[in-house]
Amino acid sequence: MSVYPAAIHLRFLQTLREVEKNSTTILPLPIDILAAFLQKKEKE
Repeated sequence: MSVYPAAIHLRFLQTLREVEKNSTTILPLPIDILAAFLQKKEKE
């Protein structure tokens, strides 16, 4: 997968398609987005 970076994205899409049958879907978030959200919440 490291040779083909798109392979990770394709695997993610394949997993989403398989999970689609369930009503709950959990999507991964990049840590920097999550950290920015938490910092904003702390400032409030």
